[in-house]
Amino acid sequence: MTAKSGHPLVQAFQDNVNDMIRMQEEVLTLFQNRPEITIPRPAQVAPVAQYAAPQAPRSTTFTKDLYVTLESHPYLIDHSLLRQPKGWAHVADMEPVIPMTMIFEQLAEIAEAEIPGTLVHKIMNVSVFQWMNVAQPFEKTVKGQWRGENHAYLDIENFANAEVTLKSGPVPTPTLNLSIGDLLPIERTPEEIYDAHMFHGDQYQGITEVSAVGTKGIIGKIKGNGGKGSLLDNAGQLFGLWLQLTLVKDRIAFPVKIRDIEFFGDMHDQEGIFECTCMQTELNDEFAIANIVLKRDGKVWCAITGWQNRRLEIDAALWNVSMSPLHNRLSEEIAPEVFFFHQAYTRVASWDFILKRYFNQTEKQHHQQLLPNKKKNWMVSRVAVKDAVRNLLRQEKNHACFPITFEIRSDEVGKPYLISDFTEDIHISLAHKGKEAVGIARYGKSVGIDMELMEERSEGFYDLVFTDHELALLKGKDQAEWTTRFWVAKEAYGKFLGTGLKGNPKAFEVEQIKDDHLWINNIEIKTIKHKNYIIGWTL
Repeated sequence: MTAKSGHPLVQAFQDNVNDMIRMQEEVLTLFQNRPEITIPRPAQVAPVAQYAAPQAPRSTTFTKDLYVTLESHPYLIDHSLLRQPKGWAHVADMEPVIPMTMIFEQLAEIAEAEIPGTLVHKIMNVSVFQWMNVAQPFEKTVKGQWRGENHAYLDIENFANAEVTLKSGPVPTPTLNLSIGDLLPIERTPEEIYDAHMFHGDQYQGITEVSAVGTKGIIGKIKGNGGKGSLLDNAGQLFGLWLQLTLVKDRIAFPVKIRDIEFFGDMHDQEGIFECTCMQTELNDEFAIANIVLKRDGKVWCAITGWQNRRLEIDAALWNVSMSPLHNRLSEEIAPEVFFFHQAYTRVASWDFILKRYFNQTEKQHHQQLLPNKKKNWMVSRVAVKDAVRNLLRQEKNHACFPITFEIRSDEVGKPYLISDFTEDIHISLAHKGKEAVGIARYGKSVGIDMELMEERSEGFYDLVFTDHELALLKGKDQAEWTTRFWVAKEAYGKFLGTGLKGNPKAFEVEQIKDDHLWINNIEIKTIKHKNYIIGWTL
């Protein structure tokens, strides 16, 4: 690791480089899903028991253009990662993406269409690299290559790839071990699952029953529910549910790879209720891997080997905000009106979750323009303020609101203010230091807040900042603590005025102190210790 330089410009450069390296590493391995267009199939597929003589492929390579929109595939709105207010106008804020299962089904269909008379036998070595967002039309080309008889490799550049083998007759069904370990006393109804555990909308909600939860897996009943890929997506949901119910850390995980999916029936015949058994085979800090078996009417329909999920750094607070942003927040109320947010996350994906759940399109565009080492400070301070505003609205107006429904801007001197049709006369202030931030909101009255680390100050600091009267007040007190309290009070008062300190901190003199309260020009400032900080705000 590069040694840290004491010079702030060099350190900022090093921080930027480290952030970019982390982002590149995560993007290359990240958790995401890549789409495919619905390819119309010939009128009706023959039953598995009847196979036409397959025709040889015409060429060793082939291509297929993909074009997916919400207009042509409206069910994809139910595979949106983000919950926003009902009727929200900006579809991009909902993040509709094509599920991984739709990807590999469509890749398989493309290969199948190249050799009439065949059906999909296996889909192998599935890898996805990033989400395929359809808020705007998605258009790509699938490139295919035959690697052997009835064996194709298909690739969507930068998004996904897989291999497909085709069959021209029935294949034998193996005997499978379906053990899920010792049973656990855990139950969930479908309503509870889709309220608290899954982001999916109606046409991708297909878990109809959780039959048993074990130490090594889960058994349930699932169905396809209208969206393309929804049946196998629900198999993945069931495995994801087991991780949420049994893990204590990094419980949220998204699929990135599958080693092998073998179909013993017709891949296209997905009607009815399937018994789904998910069995964990490997678990480490980065990945959770399982084998999954789907049975219908007691017969194995498909067996999935090596379904791999990437575990995300998403704790309970972040997931609760994701699932129910109306009623949850990331910040902690450490004093009445005062909200503290700790920068607890290290992975790019976690910050992406926060950005998309808290900030509207204008705010996100502003965030993109910031230097890498400024982005997190900007986010943490505004998360704290948004939580303070939402709390105030709920307490004073009985108004619950999503964080994305109002915007924070700053005037020419940097004073933050709100934009919405329901935050009139709410005043706000914010501060950040290192990995933490505080925010405050108040009706009908200006407010200022600041935070600083408690630490010893140099003699030059005393000469620059404090008047003789203040030095007398400080005499005999713990200097690290009380010089910090005085400085925080001055900063909070400057923010209360909306002007800042104007480069002259002595002009804002602490007149008196009582316990942890200080007064400047008859304005009372409350100060508290929190962790290793002094936090102060005007009353």
